[in-house]
Amino acid sequence: MGTCKTDIKRVKDVSEATALVLDWFERHNKPATPQSLTDALGSRVAKPLLQRILEQLHTEEKLHVKDMKRIRFYYLRVLPLLHPDGATTIQQHGEPEDETAIAIGESDMASAPEVGAGAEVCEALPADARAALLRAVGISAVQLSERSRRLARWCEWPSSTERAAKCTDLARVVCELRDGLDRLQSRHAEESAEAHGNGSWAWRAHRAVCRYRRARRHWVQRKDWAMRLLEATAGDAHTPVEAAALLGCTTDEEAGVSFEDTAVVLPVSLLREPGLSQRW
Repeated sequence: MGTCKTDIKRVKDVSEATALVLDWFERHNKPATPQSLTDALGSRVAKPLLQRILEQLHTEEKLHVKDMKRIRFYYLRVLPLLHPDGATTIQQHGEPEDETAIAIGESDMASAPEVGAGAEVCEALPADARAALLRAVGISAVQLSERSRRLARWCEWPSSTERAAKCTDLARVVCELRDGLDRLQSRHAEESAEAHGNGSWAWRAHRAVCRYRRARRHWVQRKDWAMRLLEATAGDAHTPVEAAALLGCTTDEEAGVSFEDTAVVLPVSLLREPGLSQRW
């Protein structure tokens, strides 16, 4: 199976790459490192060229720089908003932290009634001031959305009271399981002691009866095989008694014991305890 290879169109022109970088910052409006920006642009701009462009934009005061733990972050420079009377309503800050966004959001909220007082005020603002205001509103919207998602995620977590109640229930269940395990272990130890102590006569009687019955079944089976062998060999020429005498066998009658008929009759009291019966 063939593989599909896609070629990345490299951007080598400095002006085109600069426009691409500025467009990315204006669309996303978030800090970026040279490596993260290279990945975000799909490696269309070489990293050395991208670093030179970022430094040039920083020199031109279009980007701000923040060094954190030997890593340099670049982020878009937001122009200050100018009130129609010439006063600055939003001061420029140099750190892309949550406090900056909060300060910008509060300043926008404070100046919102003045800006929204009429279309004349909005029209009186310069184009760059309106663009900066839109950027500030976008930053506030992004921060508000992120905090709303964070708050919704935190609301799904159990409270400290619920966690304490759950821990109490689990501890009670664990104690019950341990108590049950201890009871089972003690009961097993008592049963083992009884089985190997003075009260194990019933167990020994049960084993003796089982061994006796197993030996009797083997004896009956072998006797049946021997009689069939005698009948197949001698035929009707000899009776079973004569064949047994000829082969040196002893019959049940001569031995006085018959495993097939009477065998050994066990007492009823002995069979009652192990739970056995008189039947073979």
